[in-house]
Amino acid sequence: MNIAMRTILGLSLAACSSSPIDPAEEQIAADGTEGMAAATQSTSLAGVVFDGVSVSDPLAAAGQLGAPGQLWPSGCSTRSRDTADPAVVHLGFADCTGPFGLVQIDGTATVTFSAGAGGRLHVVFASVDLTAGGSPITLSATADLSFPSATTREVLWQGSWTHTNLAGALVAHTSDVTIAVDTVSGCRTMDGSAATTVAGRQVDSTLRSYEICHDLVTGAEGCPGGSVVHTGEPSGKVVTLQYDGGDVAEVTGPRGETFQVALACASIGS
Repeated sequence: MNIAMRTILGLSLAACSSSPIDPAEEQIAADGTEGMAAATQSTSLAGVVFDGVSVSDPLAAAGQLGAPGQLWPSGCSTRSRDTADPAVVHLGFADCTGPFGLVQIDGTATVTFSAGAGGRLHVVFASVDLTAGGSPITLSATADLSFPSATTREVLWQGSWTHTNLAGALVAHTSDVTIAVDTVSGCRTMDGSAATTVAGRQVDSTLRSYEICHDLVTGAEGCPGGSVVHTGEPSGKVVTLQYDGGDVAEVTGPRGETFQVALACASIGS
């Protein structure tokens, strides 16, 4: 079982259903879980911008950016402003642990700010030599931020993320989502689409108010809310995972059958 299945959502396919689980549905659910792991991991790294930046001016935003706060132990990550271009910030990681299975993060990434369309702040994220657990991570993403209020952000996110899971399979993920960020509650809510390949298998996903909240003190991530619809390709079979913020999700298969799966997460405040 790979790290996404054990740590990200802890997908337990020993269902509470009287009907046998279709192996194809099981695989789609597992690959979809990998996709949601990738979506959450990449946007969690970008959370340093979502939570810390509150202005659309590129130079001012670069000045506001601090070191990532949702990584531990304290002090494992650093930030430095580029000496030649003050709109560029370099992030460094040294044996950091992050949310949703990101362990032993090492290397560097860059964050580049510029003026976006319609008064938005345009941000480009790029990994340089990132690894997690010794395996390479590639992150390439753009985000266009607006600031509806002092404590909320609307983020138009397009990103790609690749890594090798613990089973040795290459996971390649792309996403095109809108993220609503609430810095008071510590929640990020994603709506949009994603595509993931795991060892050559493809699953397409639709995110519907998929929400992840983190503890504002410890940075620990809670259990998800909302739903995600995963479609396996080329079979076209559809599996829907419904989340209610607890440690159990309900799965609905293409024949309307339902069963529950356990999630390896803890609700915020529990």
